[in-house]
Amino acid sequence: MIDFRPYFNRYFPGGIPPLLVAMSGGRDSTVLAHGLWRANIPFEAAHVNYRLRSEDSDLDESFVASWCRERGIALHVRRLDDAEVDALRTSATQEQARDLRYGWFGALRAERGLQYVVVAHHAGDQAESVLFHFVRGSGWRGLSGMRALREAVLRPLLSTDPDDIAAYAHEHGLTWREDASNETSDYSRNLIRHEIMPLLRQLNPGITATLVRQAEIFRDYETWSGALLAEALAGALTERGQREVLPIGHLMAHPAPRLLLWTWLGQHGWPAGAIAAAYELAESQPGRRVDYGGRQLVRDRDALVLEAHKILGIQPTWIHEETQLLTFPIILHISRVEKPFALPVDPRQALLDLGRLSFPLLLRPWRDGDRFVPLGMTGSQKISDFLIQQKVPVTEKPAVLVLESGNRIAWVVGYRISDEYKVTLSTAAALSLRIEPMKPF
Repeated sequence: MIDFRPYFNRYFPGGIPPLLVAMSGGRDSTVLAHGLWRANIPFEAAHVNYRLRSEDSDLDESFVASWCRERGIALHVRRLDDAEVDALRTSATQEQARDLRYGWFGALRAERGLQYVVVAHHAGDQAESVLFHFVRGSGWRGLSGMRALREAVLRPLLSTDPDDIAAYAHEHGLTWREDASNETSDYSRNLIRHEIMPLLRQLNPGITATLVRQAEIFRDYETWSGALLAEALAGALTERGQREVLPIGHLMAHPAPRLLLWTWLGQHGWPAGAIAAAYELAESQPGRRVDYGGRQLVRDRDALVLEAHKILGIQPTWIHEETQLLTFPIILHISRVEKPFALPVDPRQALLDLGRLSFPLLLRPWRDGDRFVPLGMTGSQKISDFLIQQKVPVTEKPAVLVLESGNRIAWVVGYRISDEYKVTLSTAAALSLRIEPMKPF
């Protein structure tokens, strides 16, 4: 027998909050609504008409409207417009329809002052969800299945076997609308429901209950291990500006490095495939990276660095003899200096022999193959090798600029000038360049 009172008393001992019930017109949502109505639990109903099944979609809406009207239940209907219908027809997925549905439920719930959306997922849906996530490699979060109460969504039927739902509908003489698309194997979940689950029942007649129990175990495991992993991560993860840095030594020394990586990247929304690729970075060469969702994880020398994509788009910038200030791509103060010279000790400052410079100077990002003569050396060196020696993080290398005089590099900006342009006893005047750190905005 289906009784919602124990469920609501468990989660809401102080009283049942205002509810919004999702009604498709199918058997499960009809049983859900009937059970709440029969238990005198007040609620409002919501129905989405996707208009994908022509007349059948309108008949679903009419059925729900009639059902609610007969029982004095307020109903809200969302009919998709032509553009939304076309979008679903051309690239329809159950996930897209779900996002649209839940987005509207959330907005409607807030507008009506209702606290929770109630949906009719049952034990069969839970079993299929666990199996679906297992096949997709979603990790323990996917294997823990749906929650009976999560954020603003309630699933009071989640532990109810679909046979019990069918028995309730028969006992109370309920009618409902059948969605023919649920009987096909066109969608992944329908394929699991109609073809894979029957095969599994041949091995285990109680496969539905087994998968539901497994979800409960994984859920407890997630809760227990999640706290330990979060603590381990907090002790290793550091923030440097907009970047998060995880030492590879700490990652690999952890007894469950993959789970630690799942905890870190999972909280940024990274899926299983991207996290699996990220784990391979720990044994890859510096400079390798994995991209997902506007972020990149980069293998530095001894750490994994997570940051937003660097989209520099810096165009070469000319500096003329009369230029005194640049504000982009860096803030650069420029002035002429006469003898005597005070040699700078800060790498953000440079003092160049003015007589050796050829204007206009060119400020640009460095390129592979660039060479210069580092101050104090007699031979040239590749800038790529110089940056390695300076231990410049892999993630910062794309932002390194050079100042070019003629076709020769006079300054690796912020690091070292070229020996060819240093001031000497014979230098009459010098060009002073000073970088001012950009303020965050």
